[in-house]
Amino acid sequence: QLLTQLGYTVTSFYDDHPDRRLPTIEAVEDALEVFTQTVGENDLAFVHFACHGDVYEKKEKDGTRTKHPVLILQNTYRNSYARRSLHVEELEERLCGMGAKNVFLSLDACHVGVEIGRNASDPEFIDYICKDSKGFTLLAGSTAQQKAQEWDAVEHGVYTYYLLKGLAGDAGHGKDASVVTANSLQDYVLASLKKWRLANGFLPQEPTRKVEGTG
Repeated sequence: QLLTQLGYTVTSFYDDHPDRRLPTIEAVEDALEVFTQTVGENDLAFVHFACHGDVYEKKEKDGTRTKHPVLILQNTYRNSYARRSLHVEELEERLCGMGAKNVFLSLDACHVGVEIGRNASDPEFIDYICKDSKGFTLLAGSTAQQKAQEWDAVEHGVYTYYLLKGLAGDAGHGKDASVVTANSLQDYVLASLKKWRLANGFLPQEPTRKVEGTG
């Protein structure tokens, strides 16, 4: 509703969708294919997932095991992560390769945040491939080790709730609430979730971000 009001062309999937647009892996994959083929060069592509997240362990040809963050769709089962989940690395690669000048990927899911530990070379999460992108922003609702909290009273994840408030103007840049930048939105969401977490005494949930691009 908010994105439509802001003038976006919106495609959405959720459990109680009036047109039965359910978030199955097939439906989401098909929509992403259409999306990447139709987005314009000067568009701002905004992709948001509010769902379960997990880590898929893959055995490589040399016998080593690597871990990959995945998004869990409605018909994903634990033993079918390889084929019936949405792999975050592949999602990023697809979005970065579609030609849009600016891409914003937003994830309200457990275990998919940017790894921000002291070991900067930790390969456990995402090896970013957007070196040539004009602008790519990833904002995740938690770090790779944390759970993304639900807020039953507002029927959203806490991260999604503050993301919506920020887009609606609370994250306005400076005195102009009509201008929401990637940086002002991230700053607002991070600060708001920190205040919420301290006020409610829940386990730590620290949104993380990764920005690539110029200008």
